Amino acid sequence: MTTWQELPNLFKISVIAKWNLKSRFALSLCSKKDHDLNTKCPIFLERLEIFLEYLDTRKKIPHSKGINLRIQETPESNFRFVSSLEPSEIVRIFNNIHLKINELRIQSPSAQFDKLTNLINSFAEIGGNFKIRANRLFWRCSSENSDGEGAELFIKLLSLIDENCLQMVHNDMDSFSEDQFEWLGKFCKNVKTLNLEDAMAKSVDPLLNAENVVVLFEKLDAEHIWKMIQSFISRDLPIGSSFYFHSEHPPKLVDVFKMHNVRPNNQPIIPE
Repeated sequence: MTTWQELPNLFKISVIAKWNLKSRFALSLCSKKDHDLNTKCPIFLERLEIFLEYLDTRKKIPHSKGINLRIQETPESNFRFVSSLEPSEIVRIFNNIHLKINELRIQSPSAQFDKLTNLINSFAEIGGNFKIRANRLFWRCSSENSDGEGAELFIKLLSLIDENCLQMVHNDMDSFSEDQFEWLGKFCKNVKTLNLEDAMAKSVDPLLNAENVVVLFEKLDAEHIWKMIQSFISRDLPIGSSFYFHSEHPPKLVDVFKMHNVRPNNQPIIPE
């Protein structure tokens, strides 16, 4: 009978890739060869959530002093909760070139902003070709100051994500300067869904490549709406694509059409 040690490495890798994280961790403890082999195998996570504060009022669990994770390996699997991790432990998880995450969520209250900053800085200090490969990013983090430090930290994290993987960005907590918003548009040129509900945008140009957009404008002009309409018309977008611009005093859509001598049909678009 052939033992595990005698099997070809390619076969072992194909087997390990199908194991859950608990089994893979157990294998890593068996020998240095198994540990090294494990690091060569792809890791796919359906959802990874980072919480910098957690309180279960039902069980009266006190606030955790460290960083907490909720991990879902597949869409069908239950979440696993890991509490009180140090930034170095989080970095070790992410510093795996074979890690792929479908949905990355980061949540932090303003009281934990310094701890969040330390974590993002730890990611940046990895250097080299380090990139977080995530398809979807949800950012629900707030800072105690209103001087834009939250937006700066968000952009720092975003710059560490593989832009060729990223398909959706959701940040309804931060407003951005004109330069920051322009950078977002260039970085997110491949992103299909942008939800920036507190952005205070000044220009529509950074949004013209997206398929689904929700954005708060500092001042929403008729030209912003018209330019986005033209962008949608000129592209072969999938059914369900949409944009939603809002501001304190938005122009009426009827007035936008009148400015460009367009007579709307006032009927739903039904696909053939």
